[in-house]
Formats: sequence, structure tokens, C-alpha cells
Amino acid sequence: MDGTGPQRDSVAAIGGPPISRRRALAVIGGSVVTAGAAPLLFAACTPPVPVDVTVGLDPATLAVDEPSVIEFDFIRPDGSTGAGSAWLVRGSDGSLVAYDPRCPHQGCLYDWEDGDDRFVCVCHEAAFDLDGGVLFGPPRRPLDRFPVVVYGAEIVLTVPSDLRAPRTEA
Repeated sequence: MDGTGPQRDSVAAIGGPPISRRRALAVIGGSVVTAGAAPLLFAACTPPVPVDVTVGLDPATLAVDEPSVIEFDFIRPDGSTGAGSAWLVRGSDGSLVAYDPRCPHQGCLYDWEDGDDRFVCVCHEAAFDLDGGVLFGPPRRPLDRFPVVVYGAEIVLTVPSDLRAPRTEA
């Protein structure tokens, strides 16, 4: 060879200087790995698909302004089953609110204390009022809510398909 063409260990890049075979193989290999990992990355970045859950409870049976915890099972989009719960509060105007059972601070369980008329987190003693607002403690936002629709004597909640049980300790 006279040294005027591309070197023997390189591949000519279109419109640019030549790149080595090692670099070309690294780029191709990286592309293959990235293409294989793309579905996993997409799944990790995609919010969970919401699922509707019909609760076997007539809303008329709920006492006004007295939270009631309900448990339910649901089917995820992949066909697996899940279990969850929610706090239901029926307002004097007939409205219905469904609270996510996990404290917004760190996902811990909370419970209703009748004597103090508030929800209290078991992990950090945070407290929330009947409307879900923070009374005190570390949470920076109110209790999360599940969308709820009432169809006659049926309650339908929309919950995330990745709903998990609340933590019981910090």
C-alpha cells in the first residue's frame, strides 16, 4: 500500500475521517445492547396503567364523615392479580372520596383515630384531617386520592396497576 488510502485497521466513515474497526464494532455492539434494553427502559419510565375496581359496597351504607377502609382484589393488565385497599369518606352532600391507603411521605400505613378525628401515619406520626390535608408531620402534601365514580349502588375506583400494600414501619 502506498499510504494514501484508509489504513488497513480502519473503516472509512461516510463524510468524515476513518474510524477503527474496534470503534465501529463498539458502536454496533452498543447499539445492539441499547436496542435490547429499550423495552426495559421504556417499561421503567412508563407510568402504571390504571385499572378500574368495582367495590362490592353500596355507598348509601357508608356513614357520613366517618372513614371506612375497604379491601379489594384487582386484575392487572398482564393478567396477574393484585390486592389493595382504600379509605372511603362519604360527605354530607353525598360526595364520595377514596384515599390511597399509603402516606404520601414514605408510603406507610395510616389509620383513622375516632377520638382525635384524624388519620395518623404509623411510621412518623404525621396527621391528616378528614379532607386529607396535612395537620402536622413530615408529609409535604395531602393524602393521595383515587378517582371514584358511583353507579347507582356500585362504587368504581381507578387505581394504579402497580398498587402495593402500605409499609408498616419506617
